[in-house]
Amino acid sequence: MQAIRTAVAEVLDEHLERTPPPADGPEFLTIDEVADLLRVDRKSVYAMVARRQLPGTIKVGRVTRVHRDTLLQSVSAPRTRRG
Repeated sequence: MQAIRTAVAEVLDEHLERTPPPADGPEFLTIDEVADLLRVDRKSVYAMVARRQLPGTIKVGRVTRVHRDTLLQSVSAPRTRRG
């Protein structure tokens, strides 16, 4: 399992080195960046990840990233009322 994680991390690193970030920011956000964007604390973001409430979340080993465009689409999508 560790070998797979290492291989995935190496491929990701190579991809990130070859691909420059878009002009409007990185494609994947850190937990701190998501917290700033949503105006919540880090603990709340981790809780949303654990409850699978945060779309576009990717975990590689202990590293968690959130796909920027997916998150922005979900935040801007109209909400439906429950009940």
